[in-house]
Amino acid sequence: PLVVFADFETFIAKEDRMRGRTAVVASNDEAASVCYAAVGHDGYEPPDDHKLCYWDREDPAVFFFRRLFLLGAHFKDAKRKHETLHITDGIRRALAEATHCSLCNGLLDGDRVADHNHFTGEFRSVMHSACNKKYRVNLKIPVFFHNLMGFDAHLLIRAIRRIVDKPELLRQFEELAESFDV
Repeated sequence: PLVVFADFETFIAKEDRMRGRTAVVASNDEAASVCYAAVGHDGYEPPDDHKLCYWDREDPAVFFFRRLFLLGAHFKDAKRKHETLHITDGIRRALAEATHCSLCNGLLDGDRVADHNHFTGEFRSVMHSACNKKYRVNLKIPVFFHNLMGFDAHLLIRAIRRIVDKPELLRQFEELAESFDV
């Protein structure tokens, strides 16, 4: 029910360095900004400030991780609220008339439940009780980066190192992590 699309823009700062007696030009790439969009579906609506977010100030990669933790906490809270299904005559009729499970397509016999969207409370279909219990919302948030393998992964790894190396940053992330399962 939630996916994130992200991209970093970088500065390439060239530096003259010495390697022994030889002068070399080295590039030191750093994140200039990050932009991401959180997209909800199947009833989950991300907070407005995560639908499209741009940051071009201090440490965009660390900012991105912090925001991702906050988004994860919001997503987990939304999942925990669990909207209930209000049984209507139409749902009763669907339960009575259904012959096959909408998930496994097996015969229902006497084992049948009304499956519903836990974010909206909306009826979806009739299933076996066991199939309904297996049909869970995944709390993992897929994040798709433009050019992750080409370069952006380096920015993320360096950001993790900065978080781990700075006790005050690490404490902030530990507090965020305590609010939900990472």
